[in-house]
Parts: sequence; structure tokens; C-alpha cells
Amino acid sequence: MVGSSKNKTTDQASYHLEEPISAASIRLTGFRTFLLTKTTIIKHKSRQALTPLRPGLFGIKYTKSPFSIPELDTKSEAIILIPRREVTQRAKSQKGTMASIGDRRYVLITFHPFKDATLRQRANRLVWQTPLIRIRPGLMITPHIRISRFRLYEGILFRPSEYVQQMVELGKTIWYAPKLQLLNPNQERTFEKLIQNMFEERADFITRSSNKLLKEAKESSNQPLWTKSCKQQLNLLRKRLRQIRAQSAFFYREFGFDYLPIVTRTAAKVSRVRQKVLNI
Repeated sequence: MVGSSKNKTTDQASYHLEEPISAASIRLTGFRTFLLTKTTIIKHKSRQALTPLRPGLFGIKYTKSPFSIPELDTKSEAIILIPRREVTQRAKSQKGTMASIGDRRYVLITFHPFKDATLRQRANRLVWQTPLIRIRPGLMITPHIRISRFRLYEGILFRPSEYVQQMVELGKTIWYAPKLQLLNPNQERTFEKLIQNMFEERADFITRSSNKLLKEAKESSNQPLWTKSCKQQLNLLRKRLRQIRAQSAFFYREFGFDYLPIVTRTAAKVSRVRQKVLNI
């Protein structure tokens, strides 16, 4: 990650994640457990042991005795991640086979969302190009992928480290925690739901943009500059389509989740709109 060797966090920066003036990437330290959730955690006897870091993100500091969160993950549909060294030894995947969700390593990434609309738009474009699992705005996790394995997606998708580099260049401070694993390895359904929601949202965005383009084409077909604008918008839609197709291939190869039907349905919509727009 960018700047990990030079940036030292204070307790205040680490525990409250107050954004420094200068952009950097900062490694989250001092916690033995991270809890991520989309929903508000209800009152629970374990709630007082959680340190709020960002909306939807809580940390549990290192303690001498083991700490458990009974049923908290099922009540809030939370994802609980702990450093890999604390995970008990699990059966290793056979060479050449797909690693299970519980055996995988993950990188936690969090930041304060952009307030500037232009920077927010540029950051959103980066998200389309990076295989991230979004929990909430400014809170996401991504599977750790070796560089040698990621060469399959070179030039199509960004690696997590490249995403962080780009965000820092946009002036954002990024906090991250690498080499994490699930406390509960049986959270496949939670992961699948998060990723499917992401694909559905992006497919809906492309569909809405396609419908908007068709409407504008009908209203502006007699304007001289419309043809150029039309082609630019169509190219952008097709680019977005290529990006979700690439991410679909990534999550199928790495997790075994098949979102090709969503991509195929969206591609058919874009193709129909393209034919109608160009024929107006």
C-alpha cells in the first residue's frame, strides 16, 4: 500500500480516523477484530467493547483474553474480520482449486467520502474499475490477489494497491488493514448478497442511463451537435458494460459467483437502445 512505511498513526488518528491535512495511506493498527455492518447495531452487551471508527466500522483492541461476540454477526448481518495469524489453522485448498471464502485473505479499506462532486465522480469511476465489495460509502473490502494471478485482469481492472494509489492522488486519506480473514468462515451467503446487490445496482444505473439517452435522442435529434454527444454517451455506456463484464469474470473465477445473467440482460438493453438511438 502507498506510504505504509512512512506514515505512523497516532492513537487519535488510528482510533477516531480523523482525516489529516495531507493525503496518505495509513495502516490500521491496535485492533484484534474489525466488525463491518450496513445496518445499525442494536443494543447488545458486547456493544460497549466496540470502538467506532467510521460509520459501519468498529474495532476491538488487543486484549490478553480472547473476546467473542455471541450472535452479534447474525443479528446485524455483520462481517467480522480478524488478522490471519489469529485464525486457527484451516484446511488448505488444493493447488489449482478455488479457495473458499473462509480461507481467503482480505484487505479492509475505509476513508471519508468526498464532499466535492467532481472528485466524488472521479472516485466512483475508480470503483467501477476495481473488484471491491462495498459495505457502505467509504467502507469496503477486497480479496487479496497475488500480482501473478492478477495479470489476467491487467489493463482491465485495478489492483487494490493501485486503487489506493489513485485515491491518494485525488487527495484522500485511506486507512487499510491487510491480511484479514473471516472470524466465521460460513458467511458465503452474506458475501454473495453484497456482491449481487452491487451488480444489480450497476446494471440498474446502466439501464437508467440508456433510457435517459434514448429520451434525449428523441427530443434533440434535430440539433446539429447531438450526433457527437450521442456517440460519447453510447461509448461511456459500453465502457461501463465492459467493466461490469470484467468484474463478473473476476468474481466468477475467484468466488464461483455467477452474475453473467445480469450482465447479459444489461448488454441486451444497451444494444437495443444503441440501435434505436442511431436510427433516430
